[in-house]
Amino acid sequence: MAMGLNALVFLQKWICCRYICEAGIAPMLFRELNESQILALAITAEEEDAHTYRDFAESLHADFPATAELFTKMAAEEDGHRHRLTELYRRR
Repeated sequence: MAMGLNALVFLQKWICCRYICEAGIAPMLFRELNESQILALAITAEEEDAHTYRDFAESLHADFPATAELFTKMAAEEDGHRHRLTELYRRR
């Protein structure tokens, strides 16, 4: 059963929580995740990687433009991964 993007965003935030919430619920172990949760986690990882690469590119642009361009291309590649995973998530 496919979920809407709002559900996907909620699921990403829920899975990627890196702290123990006030209710005392610990983050889930990877082996406890279902297929939709694993896809959401992978989508989030691609999103975070692209953001990191863009930050590197921005920081390096003035002094190392060629290296900055490499990081910009890496970010675009991560965006492509994220888009493919999102489409796969929608089809499930």
